Amino acid sequence: MRIIFRGQVFQAELAELAARCNLDFLEVPDEAALLRELPQADALWITPTYYSAAIPNAFKEHPHKLRWIGLTSGGYDILSRVGVPPGVHLTYAAGVHAPSVAEHAVAQLLCLVRQFPFSLDRQRERKWDTLGCGTDR
Repeated sequence: MRIIFRGQVFQAELAELAARCNLDFLEVPDEAALLRELPQADALWITPTYYSAAIPNAFKEHPHKLRWIGLTSGGYDILSRVGVPPGVHLTYAAGVHAPSVAEHAVAQLLCLVRQFPFSLDRQRERKWDTLGCGTDR
């Protein structure tokens, strides 16, 4: 099975996976190389910023083996806009960022409750409140 990668690639992990599963991984540096290699690919793993209308258009004129497109993002807006080749399955990383977003939201709430902006201003001024939460404004 030949899998083409366009975007961030983790070489060490992929080399180990390829050896274990008898896979042929190919990282392409640009769109021209991607389009050149695409007819022989079974799968495409791509960062959405690199997905363009040239990809589905390439299949309109030439036969292909592509059966799967995997996106590294939580959404697939670009594919909705420019299209997916017929007969190709699409997967994406829905929910992959949910834990990080939730942790960030909780951290932001703690910063607001603990009045971090005010505390940082007071710290720069070298003033320390004795009452706790900046109540001596």
